[in-house]
Amino acid sequence: MAKAVDCARVPSIGADGVIAEVPDWHRQRIIPIVSLYPSEVAYTTMDGIAQEQYNAVLREPDLDNAVKWDFAAMYFRNTKKENRHKRELRLSRKSGGRTTAVTVAMGPVGEESVTTRVVGQPSIIVNEGIHRLAEMVDTLGHEMTHAADYLDYPVWMLDRDGAIEQRDLSYELRAYAIGNRIGKIALDWSHRIVRRRWGGLLPSIGDSLSMSSTVAGVVESIRQRVNGDFLSPNAFDPNDEIIKALDDAGLKSIYS
Repeated sequence: MAKAVDCARVPSIGADGVIAEVPDWHRQRIIPIVSLYPSEVAYTTMDGIAQEQYNAVLREPDLDNAVKWDFAAMYFRNTKKENRHKRELRLSRKSGGRTTAVTVAMGPVGEESVTTRVVGQPSIIVNEGIHRLAEMVDTLGHEMTHAADYLDYPVWMLDRDGAIEQRDLSYELRAYAIGNRIGKIALDWSHRIVRRRWGGLLPSIGDSLSMSSTVAGVVESIRQRVNGDFLSPNAFDPNDEIIKALDDAGLKSIYS
């Protein structure tokens, strides 16, 4: 998380909805963060295969050299400002936040199956309508965990990493766990401020600010019950038992 915070950038959004480019962004490890209302749309040119993803591709011993040349072409094309396109960023009405990136998927010639996936430069969108500190911190922690994963592990290969759904679920479990934990820290801090200012005048404030009923709280409760402590070796294992528990709780959408 410390590395993710160090990568965070908060660029401005112009009157035309275009997000200002971070200077030399394609050669840096950055995570642009913007806030939008669900009714708003913004556009980013900080997108596609940047140096971070290109370097990761070059380091992969199991990728064919022809594939590496394809990514070299994508990267060097992306370094030219005139070649960049504007990609739309928006949130669904109920979404608190979202980490988004272009994905390049590849498979055997003549077949529809995907055996390799490379995730490009990530961007984070958070809902401008979030007013609770704990919810905002939870959302940022969750999405920054995803964005850091995109930067650290941009390459997925079926033969090496297994099914993509399994990896995605493992990443979701970790993001919810981290978001929930730092959200609780913010919530505890909020409680202390409330108590200091109003003392016993608001006795039910703990209930109204509880994290336990949030999606993050429910997912983390299930994860702890099935997989154990946050630091246990199998803490984020995407096993059949946790899949069933999430499905029974109506949370299949977090990974599918």
